[in-house]
Amino acid sequence: MNAVLKKIAKSRIFSLVLMGSFIGLFATSGYLLLTGSNAAPQNTSNYTSSDEECGNRVENYSYDVPFGDAVWNQPVCDLPRYDKSAEYAERFYKWSTVNDGSPEQAHSRGRLGLGLDFPKPTPFDPDGTRNIWSRNVYLASDATTTTKVMSARWGSNLDTTKWHDPSNPFNIRAMPNNPIPWNPDWLTGQAGDNEIVILDESNGRIYEIWGYWKTDFDRYAKCGPLLPEDRICTMSTQIGRDIDGNIIDYRTFEGLHGDRGVGFSKMITFTRPQEILAGEIKHALGVSMPNTMYGPPCTKSQQGTDAEGNTCGIALAPASKLEHGDKTIPNYLSSPYDQLYTLDKTVPEGTRFALDMSIQEIDSWINSQERFNNNPKLANTARIVATALKDYGFIVVDTSGYGAGIQVSGAENPKDKALWNQLGFHENSDGSKLLRGLIQEDNLYVIEPPTVTCDDGSKSKYYCKWSEASYATSDTPPQPPNYEARSDINEDGSVGLIDISILLGNWRDKWLPNQYPRADVNRDGSVGLVDLSIVMDYWTSGN
Repeated sequence: MNAVLKKIAKSRIFSLVLMGSFIGLFATSGYLLLTGSNAAPQNTSNYTSSDEECGNRVENYSYDVPFGDAVWNQPVCDLPRYDKSAEYAERFYKWSTVNDGSPEQAHSRGRLGLGLDFPKPTPFDPDGTRNIWSRNVYLASDATTTTKVMSARWGSNLDTTKWHDPSNPFNIRAMPNNPIPWNPDWLTGQAGDNEIVILDESNGRIYEIWGYWKTDFDRYAKCGPLLPEDRICTMSTQIGRDIDGNIIDYRTFEGLHGDRGVGFSKMITFTRPQEILAGEIKHALGVSMPNTMYGPPCTKSQQGTDAEGNTCGIALAPASKLEHGDKTIPNYLSSPYDQLYTLDKTVPEGTRFALDMSIQEIDSWINSQERFNNNPKLANTARIVATALKDYGFIVVDTSGYGAGIQVSGAENPKDKALWNQLGFHENSDGSKLLRGLIQEDNLYVIEPPTVTCDDGSKSKYYCKWSEASYATSDTPPQPPNYEARSDINEDGSVGLIDISILLGNWRDKWLPNQYPRADVNRDGSVGLVDLSIVMDYWTSGN
């Protein structure tokens, strides 16, 4: 009988049935050294408009770009094109604004603008933030006090590298002792993500808040009646740490930290009005879009094949995770688009696009747009953003519900609002239309992903928890992680039911460091469908 059971266990049919059963049963169980906030408008006399240049176009540049010489801060002009460049450019152009593909909706193609909204107060929404999704950046030097937080959903690393505490009945560090710089007047969009970034420019500390709820009603609903009066209500509050748990200096740190759709900091690739006013954006622009790639995750053997982006999903370096690896349809889109947006219309997070246009072509496009005729400030802003798309490109970093947008500082911060006004925007401006007509399918291309050093020492151009990233060429081809060895979770020399049992016993959205670390097979900070898929791919009979 044991021999028969072993033979059955070897069969791939049994493996697939077992995987489906396990998923159904267990998946539901258990920066900047700023010298002032009002930068002067650009002095165009020190701007280089030659196509011979790429980046570093403004002499005596006044904005300190965070994260040193990280890969997203490096110009793209001399970097090779990805072998799937034309395919992904077509997917972005046709599908990055939600549409049904009909000729009547062709006007939606190639849209890319700024995700900028101005608060519009009402009697029922005095701050005007209820329907706004923006993220706001504040400086610790503008804080009036400090505050402790409740980190109600994902826990906090303010006290320790571990976000969870086994001595806590809820096993989550929801009430860290260390405070953060704070000002009760700070606002941010309250439509859902409710994000705030706090930069302590004196020592390089960065604090990132997801899910900040300000009103008494929301505080009670989200954090409950036990929220102490001396704490603010957040879903998650973190201080910037590297993958080893060390607190970073965001001004110079060039590695991986933080978390959002693409798996790195909310500040990486984020654009502020201060840098546009300085005359140049000197980093890749972070873009959120609806057609980000989802699962099932590609196995090791599927990566680099035609299955990638057609029958399975991936994310490209410098991403550190596959955001929607647990989904096989984009159920974050409304009907009928959740069925229409099949994998062959999606783009991997981490993909870096760039604009294949000359400076003269950019200027000609600006001169052809009637909306810039009586707004020279807005025209100059469009030129600076378009030039950044040429010199530095944009990286797909997050998922939106409708259209593609460049993630920028919100106008809930009154200082930033004043700067956006200087750049030609006002309360009734529509930032999503800034670049209308600029991007065409034939002037967009994709950069070859950087090579990253994963936390197991392997080299990859796909997502992983990484310590180093580089565009430098090498004679040694990137080596994928040794997933076969990792799949033997209990290290008994085989991959079988014991390994599956350990994995499922640690199944959860976020990895708990005090649990079994080897169950996180792909080292993406969680234990779930991706890990199960990898282990099933290396299934053996067991001993």
